[in-house]
Amino acid sequence: MERNNLEIAKNICVQFEKKREVNFCKIYGSLSRGDYDEYSDIDIEVDVSGYDNGRFLKRAPVILNEIYPVVFSDYAPGLLPNEYVVSCAISKDNPFLIVDIKCSAVPHIMSISKRDIVNDKNTHILKLWVANAKHYLRGIDCESDINRMYKKVFGHSGKTAKDMLLDTLEYLKGNRNPALYEYITSCEKYTKRI
Repeated sequence: MERNNLEIAKNICVQFEKKREVNFCKIYGSLSRGDYDEYSDIDIEVDVSGYDNGRFLKRAPVILNEIYPVVFSDYAPGLLPNEYVVSCAISKDNPFLIVDIKCSAVPHIMSISKRDIVNDKNTHILKLWVANAKHYLRGIDCESDINRMYKKVFGHSGKTAKDMLLDTLEYLKGNRNPALYEYITSCEKYTKRI
């Protein structure tokens, strides 16, 4: 699977480099370092120096969808306006196969702010669930992140990290967009490991 992720990442770079605005596309993170595992995502940086990288960010899921069907996309509002990142899930069977696309440029064009980005609440929670489940399954101390996610859904916390992950997935199952049914079902497969 991991080798496949590297092949997918290379294909994505080739696709983005076909666009006239793109100077280069590079793989970074665990795939580039060689320390990836079954929970690793794909981190891609697309440099569009000379163009508005904020405007390009909004096109990134559409460009990715030209070669890999995007199940959902979710912007990283916490990084705005200093960094532009969008996460795109590209597999209904593997919830961890998410492509994080960072759009950079020199100079960085601060054309997008938090008010310009609208994420669907439940899709955003789903992205957070996948990230937190990944860290939890790896044995990383992520209880504070799980707690923050849980509070966004239920308004309080106070449970174990495991229970908060399981409760949040149950919430997502009951409030999902029908298009995400298969994706959330694939998340359920990992609850036995939690």
